Amino acid sequence: AFQKIDGDLWEIAKDASRQRSCTPADIGVIQGLFNGILYVLTTGCTWYDVPANHGTKSTVHRYHLKLCEKWVYQAIFLDLLRSGYKIQRHGNSEIFLTGNCGAVSVSISRTV
Repeated sequence: AFQKIDGDLWEIAKDASRQRSCTPADIGVIQGLFNGILYVLTTGCTWYDVPANHGTKSTVHRYHLKLCEKWVYQAIFLDLLRSGYKIQRHGNSEIFLTGNCGAVSVSISRTV
């Protein structure tokens, strides 16, 4: 089942996913878009099926492409590793996203 990103994990992703200075309202929108991306990547649904509370399907998809273009996912993964999170493979999926930003299945858990 899909779980929204929040708490410590969101704090790490938030810094890498912002492209400019943001107001608190902007941060809420960015978090919704990011959760929409994670929803698609974790459930395997299409962009068309993104729940409306994460933003419109086209906005969520455009934001995903922007993060891919700027290699933000790789920065987030590195920040997660530096913060004590462990990223594991599932099946034949690659841990890091490729240049064309294909969907990946990863499990992220904090090590103690």
